[in-house]
Amino acid sequence: MQALHIPQPLPRGPWWLQALPASIAAGFPSPAEDHQVERIDLMQQLVKHPQATFYIRVRGESMRDVGILDGSVVLVDRAIAPADGQIVLAVVDGDFTCKTLRLQGERMRLQAAHPDYPDIVPKDGQSVEIWGVVEPDMPPEPASRRRREDFEESRVYEYPQHLRTAIEDAPTGPGVYIFHGQEGDLPLYIGKSINIRARLLSHLRTPDEARMLRQTQRISHIRTAGEIGALLLEAQMIKAQHPLFNQKLRRNKQLCSLRLSGGVPEVVHSKDIDFATQADLYGLFASRHAALDSLRSLADQHKLCYGPLGLEKLPPGKACFRAAIRQCAGVCRGDETPQAHQQRLFSSLLALRVECWPYGGAVGLVERDAELTQIHVVNHWCYLGSATTAEQARQLTTVAAGFDADGYKILCRPVLTQSVEILVL
Repeated sequence: MQALHIPQPLPRGPWWLQALPASIAAGFPSPAEDHQVERIDLMQQLVKHPQATFYIRVRGESMRDVGILDGSVVLVDRAIAPADGQIVLAVVDGDFTCKTLRLQGERMRLQAAHPDYPDIVPKDGQSVEIWGVVEPDMPPEPASRRRREDFEESRVYEYPQHLRTAIEDAPTGPGVYIFHGQEGDLPLYIGKSINIRARLLSHLRTPDEARMLRQTQRISHIRTAGEIGALLLEAQMIKAQHPLFNQKLRRNKQLCSLRLSGGVPEVVHSKDIDFATQADLYGLFASRHAALDSLRSLADQHKLCYGPLGLEKLPPGKACFRAAIRQCAGVCRGDETPQAHQQRLFSSLLALRVECWPYGGAVGLVERDAELTQIHVVNHWCYLGSATTAEQARQLTTVAAGFDADGYKILCRPVLTQSVEILVL
């Protein structure tokens, strides 16, 4: 991976440069205009969003073929939405790298510009964030001189002076950060990152984020020993404190799943059964409507018949309309056996299966870094809190635990694959 320094804010402009008043002829030579010079502001020519633009020195040769060499200094604009084919500055597992962004549907690839360097294709569990877009050396035409609009835009993207010290002092390790508004009010925003400082710098991508920063009075952070702890703490704090700018994670009392009853899918609710211990549940949904929509989508994808699934009531002896247009494989008219239809239904649901809690009680997930060791206590997929010693962790197991969909999504992979150290409490 191409290692880079930490991005630095640009020094304040203007950056004056003397220039000849005549443009350069691309075809026939133009007459020289002796003894006449004018000044241009390089800031205005090169930088569209001064307060959202940073510079960084590149190390390595992975972008050699597009002219970015070892030691090059590039400008990175955080106010530009990244698009396919643009050169971007990305943060991969906490490290900065400069690559060409390639997007295909929901897939992303960071493409090198050197045959000796591999592309970066994000893997499961890998943290990848597009930090900003690398600006070209010089736009083909001078930037607009609408000074009033430029002034207003720069105000939107300007870091408030009273927050700069907090950002500079933020750690580069994992944890949770909080944007606070007026004293006594709800937090404005709660977020998490494996690199808190880099993530704080990323909050100038859009006008909405910039305006949120202007409402922020202070920034605090809580360090964790790893990414799992940061994810769990963020979800817990958002549910408890309901920050204004977060897409709120609320404990959903209408949480639903699908279960086969006599071979027919039915919707069941977490208030009626314990999703952490009930076997043969498929999918986690916010409502009955969402569960049935998912079942309908599976039927369309696998050519299952709506009738046997309970999604449509068929007249006796009549085939469904979807069979006539070949969207159903035809179990309703004898084209396939009910057993074959049932097997395809079961196979299609397997990808949605909700895993039961694999332990008899609470366990601790142990994370360590150079500064901190934490034991995250979990029972029935519910996060109960974190401790620094096994004795403290055992005291947390007395807290009542219920199924938590957000905890399940965060913890399922590391617990089942045992990719993290697990301590039975």
